[in-house]
Amino acid sequence: MIGEYIKILFGNNVALAVILMSMIPLIEIKGAIPFGVSVYLWGEYSLSTWQSFILSILGGIIITTLLVIIFRPIYSKLKSKKFFKKIIDFFTSDINKTANRINENEKEIELKDNRKSFIKKMFAIILFVAIPVPGTGVYTGTVLAILLKFNIWQTILFVTIGNIITGIIITTICVVFPAITDILLVAFLIGVALFLLFRIITSLRKENNTTNV
Repeated sequence: MIGEYIKILFGNNVALAVILMSMIPLIEIKGAIPFGVSVYLWGEYSLSTWQSFILSILGGIIITTLLVIIFRPIYSKLKSKKFFKKIIDFFTSDINKTANRINENEKEIELKDNRKSFIKKMFAIILFVAIPVPGTGVYTGTVLAILLKFNIWQTILFVTIGNIITGIIITTICVVFPAITDILLVAFLIGVALFLLFRIITSLRKENNTTNV
C-alpha cells in the first residue's frame, strides 16, 4: 500500500524521490539510501546502492547550502519571537549545548594554537554528522557549524564530508546485507519517530519544570 502511494506521488522517478527524501530532516541520507534501493517500494525501478548514495549526497549538499544561506540571517530575528523561539529551542537546544561545550574546551587551546583549535572543531563537525543515528546529520551539523562560527564554504565542506562517511556506512550495510534493506528503512523510520517522541516529552517536562519554578 505504501509503495502504491509513493508511485502515485513520484511515478517512476526514483532519482527525484531519493533526492527529496535526503533533504527531509532526521531522515536524510540515512533513510534515503535504503529508500531508493527498496525493491518493495520501486520494484524493477529501484536503484543500485551507489546510485542511491550519489543522489543522497547531492540532496544533502543542496539542503546544506540552503540552510547556511537562510539560517544565518534569520536565526537571531526568529529567536526574538516567542512562538518561533520555542520551535527553534525544540530543535537546537542540544546543538547549542554541544557547541558551548566545544567552545569552552577549545578556549585555552585557541589562545595557544588557533590552527589546532580549528582542526578539532572541524573533526567535531565531521564526526557529529557521520554518526548514522536520528538526530545527527546535515541539519543539526550545519547549525552546529554555524554556531561554531565556520564560514559558508567550510560548513558545506565539513558537513558534506560527514554526510559522505555516514552514506558509506549505510551503503556498505545495504551491499553486504541486501536482504535487510527494507527492514533497515523501517527500523530507521521507527527510530526517527521514537527520537521525536523523546524530544517532545523532554521539551514538555522542561516547560512544566520552568512553570512550576
